[in-house]
Amino acid sequence: MIQEAAVSLHMTFYVPRYIHIAFHSTAIRRRPLILIELVNFIVSAIMAATALSHDSNTFTANNITFSYTLSGSGPLLIAQSVGWGATSAYLQRGLKPLEAHFELLYFEPRGNGKSSRPTSQSLMTTSLMADDLEHLRIHLGESAGQKLRLIGHSDGESIILAYAPRYPERVEDLVLVSHQLQDYKCKDGEVFNERRKNNALYAPAMKALFEPEPPSTDAEFAASIAAGMPYYFADPNKTPETLESDLGDGISLWAMQGWSIGQQEHPFPHAQELGAVKARTLCMFGMEDAICFVQEGVSTVEAIEDAKLVVYEDCGHVLWIEKEVEFFRDVLAFLNG
Repeated sequence: MIQEAAVSLHMTFYVPRYIHIAFHSTAIRRRPLILIELVNFIVSAIMAATALSHDSNTFTANNITFSYTLSGSGPLLIAQSVGWGATSAYLQRGLKPLEAHFELLYFEPRGNGKSSRPTSQSLMTTSLMADDLEHLRIHLGESAGQKLRLIGHSDGESIILAYAPRYPERVEDLVLVSHQLQDYKCKDGEVFNERRKNNALYAPAMKALFEPEPPSTDAEFAASIAAGMPYYFADPNKTPETLESDLGDGISLWAMQGWSIGQQEHPFPHAQELGAVKARTLCMFGMEDAICFVQEGVSTVEAIEDAKLVVYEDCGHVLWIEKEVEFFRDVLAFLNG
């Protein structure tokens, strides 16, 4: 668990004085053990003074400043946000019940949310975002624990499922919610499109998603996401306004364009890499998910040695909205198992 502590200004001034005493006091030179204890005190004081707060935090790696938010209490659980332009706000609202059991760290990858952009849109690949997650682990240090517990939804899952085979010894648990294998090919999407194309609510959503006028501003991009939202649900009437606002506020067309380039030119070989995953893995899908497909979950659990698949009837892409009780019950049972 990451200890919460406010930055103490007076500690900033006291530390140099203690260092001065340690190296110039005759009494301390005669007592090495006292010096060791004093040095340990200084290190602890510095760590406490710079500890992470339950608010927005940042760190810099490879000339990118990364943003993450901490909330809740308990063992650390890292929630990886998506790489296609949305902030972590929708996860912070949706996964809120888990904060009663875990300390949630909501991590925004490069170019998304408050994390700064790389120098080029060509550097918005899933592979590089997986490396960003390793930068986060290094930044957290001992606070991250021996192994990471990771949860991701949709494209956020694509990132952690790129990280887990690359660093198999550093991941304890994976919770993959409606996940995507970027190198997986199937015709499930065509089946859903055919079934839904004449539905009064699905049809305009499909047009917004699959036949859109290319947006030229963040606002236009947000509007297209909002218009397409019903397609993500088994019951299109369940689309909450809060989800539309959480996904739309702070959205980045620049990130989406870069992410799209990465998807097309450098898709991550998820299906090829699954066998290297050593973490306990929970795959969760809605049977009516027309964005990421149950068969991707089947392929995942067949390839990962310690993996389980849970599928919910009458449920689409956002499990915690359409199957709230069952979703949190099963996530907690897995993580506490």
